[in-house]
Amino acid sequence: MRGGPIIGLLPGSRNQEVERNWSMQYRAAVRIHESRPDVRFLVACHKPHQRQWIDDYLRRHDPLPIQTCVNRTPEIMELATACITVSGSVSLELLWHVKPSVIVYRMNAMSLRLAHWLAKVPYMCFVNLLAEKELYPEFATVHCESAAIAERVLTWLNDPAACAALQNELVALRDQVAAPGACALAAQSILKALNAPRAAVAA
Repeated sequence: MRGGPIIGLLPGSRNQEVERNWSMQYRAAVRIHESRPDVRFLVACHKPHQRQWIDDYLRRHDPLPIQTCVNRTPEIMELATACITVSGSVSLELLWHVKPSVIVYRMNAMSLRLAHWLAKVPYMCFVNLLAEKELYPEFATVHCESAAIAERVLTWLNDPAACAALQNELVALRDQVAAPGACALAAQSILKALNAPRAAVAA
């Protein structure tokens, strides 16, 4: 593939997620490429059969400078200028890589209404919940939001200052919530809990 900015496309780890969300990610990629023909795309597939499903989809649609990969998610995150990803714990990996990202999750109308009714938090993305504001734009929808998704990504591609500002916020959040020593702290907590009953009995 030729040189140019890379956009990572992360369609999810479950088959249902891939099948529901991929067409919206592809259409966003088409819009991005129309505006920025120098951009290329890497797709992070979780399983070989999901890669085959996406490759079959791509053969039936207009060509893009796009490559599908299996088990290369961290490498794609590292190479990408920005990512479009299905909602999930992967957002925490994107935070670690300080990667501007758009979060998508397409569902049917009944599921969306139920989610709105049951939701007790303002965001679906872990990163936004940790930040207590929307660092990663979210699109939980029954419709194709490819135009809005592409617009967010193009802003980061075309406005380096806006991209850098978001990255600075991501670094600050990562440094706040991802301090080293988690294993040691967990071990200390376990030991404290194990020793507490003994201390009580001795007393």
